[in-house]
Amino acid sequence: MRGDPESQLGSKVAEIERELGSDNPRFADSLMELAGMYASSGKTMYAEPLFWRALAIRRKLLGETHAKVAETLISLGALYETYEQFPEAERFYQWVLRIREEMFGRNHMDVAIALESMARVLKEQHRDDEASKLEAEAEEIWANCATS
Repeated sequence: MRGDPESQLGSKVAEIERELGSDNPRFADSLMELAGMYASSGKTMYAEPLFWRALAIRRKLLGETHAKVAETLISLGALYETYEQFPEAERFYQWVLRIREEMFGRNHMDVAIALESMARVLKEQHRDDEASKLEAEAEEIWANCATS
């Protein structure tokens, strides 16, 4: 395979889709990898539809509250942060928080990370009091994780 890394990975994703079909968790993982590559190189217009496609596949195959769904939502939240569309990013992070709380309970480091993401977008929306509360919750969780 020749060309830039995105082209090479894009070819690999197409090959996986041909081999396994589009309703396959491995195909969704490949979409996520390619989308991540595009996003990290600033090519968000290519990344976004891939994230959305991966989300649809993962929700269909794995269910609404699966860790891979949360992973995809985090990526979409981060992408919308780069667009400075903070209310949309907040909705993704709220969904992630619900999934992680259901999976792990409230006192887990993955919940703390979700709270920190929420706090970040709340600050961008000048909702500092709400953000401070979430940051304090996250700090408490981190402290509990360190002593466990």
